[in-house]
Amino acid sequence: MNLKFANKLLIPAAFIMITGCGKNAQTPSGEQKQATAVNSDYHPRYWLEGIYAREEGEAKKNAGDVEAAVANAKQKGWDGVYFWGADRDGDKMNYFFKSPFLEKQSWAVFKNDGLSPLVTAAHKQGLDVIINIEGVNPYHWQKNQWTPENIKAVAEDLAADSVDGVFEECFEVKPEVFKSLAQNLIANKVRYISGTDPMLFRESNFTTLWPETSIVNIYNYYLKRDKIFNIATLAQHGSLGYGWAKYWGKPTSLISPANRNWGIAGDYSPSIIPYLCMIRALQFRLDNFMIWGGLDKFDPIRTQEWISEYVGKQETDRPLMDIIVLLDQNTPNQMWNRYFNSGD
Repeated sequence: MNLKFANKLLIPAAFIMITGCGKNAQTPSGEQKQATAVNSDYHPRYWLEGIYAREEGEAKKNAGDVEAAVANAKQKGWDGVYFWGADRDGDKMNYFFKSPFLEKQSWAVFKNDGLSPLVTAAHKQGLDVIINIEGVNPYHWQKNQWTPENIKAVAEDLAADSVDGVFEECFEVKPEVFKSLAQNLIANKVRYISGTDPMLFRESNFTTLWPETSIVNIYNYYLKRDKIFNIATLAQHGSLGYGWAKYWGKPTSLISPANRNWGIAGDYSPSIIPYLCMIRALQFRLDNFMIWGGLDKFDPIRTQEWISEYVGKQETDRPLMDIIVLLDQNTPNQMWNRYFNSGD
C-alpha cells in the first residue's frame, strides 16, 4: 500500500481494499505473491479479557484456581489473557501487582499480587499476559500523580513482573507521560497498546505519540458512537486505522466487547463479533483479535477455522488500488471531522 500525503498533512491518504477485477486484473508483483503465500497460513492471535469475572476479585485467586483458569483458556483456543491491574479511588491508586516503586508512594495502595500467579501459569501454557491499567488513566483519574519519572519506574517494575504487554486508554492527555511509558516498556521488550483510537483526526497528538506504541488498535464500536459527531462507517474507520498502522510499520489489533455495549448490544454481540473478525481478517489480515468478556461468548477455534476457510477462498491475484484524496491545508477543522465520518 502506498501512502501519499496532501500538502504536508500527516495523514495516510491512500485507503486500500479494492477487490479483484476479473480476467483483466494485473498480475501481482513478486512482493505481492510472497505476501499471498504468507496469508495462506494466516493465523491471528486471540486474546481474552476476563479469564475469570472481575467481581470475583482477579487478585484473590489462589494458584490452583489460576492454573485451572489458564488451562481452560488454553483449551478453548486463546493465545493470551488480560489482567486488570489497577483502580482509581479518589486521590489513591489501588494496584494488584508487585511494584517496589509504588510500595514507597503514599498515593498508591497495594491490594495484593494477582499478576504473578497468572503470569507463571500462563507462561507454562504458552500464553502471554497483558496487564490493563486503563483504570488509572490521567483523563478519568483527574487526581492522578503520573509524571514521566514515576511512570518509568512503574514500567520497569511491570517488565520485572514478566508481563508481555501493557494496555491503557487516555494516557495521551499527558503526552510526556505517554511517551515515557511507551519508550520504557519497549526498551524492556514489553509491548505497549494504547486503546484510544489514533485514527481519529480529532485525537490530540496522535501523529507524534502512537508511533511510540507497539500495536495499533482498531475498535469496532463505530457502528454507533459519539452523538456529537456524524456516525462513522465500519469500513472507513478500519481503513484509517490500518492506513496509519502500515505507515508506521505496526502490527494491528481489533478490540470488541462481548460483555458491554460499545455500539453492539450485549445480547447479540456474540453473534456479531465473529463476523467483525472475519471482515477485518479479509480486509486487513489483522494480527490480533482481543475480545472483552469472551470466555464463554466467543469461540477462537471455530472462528479461526471459519476465517481460514474464507482466506483460502479469497482471490489470490487481486490487484491493489490506491485512492488518493487531496485536501486543502486550510480546510476548517469541522470539515476534517466530516471527512473522517464520510464513507470511503
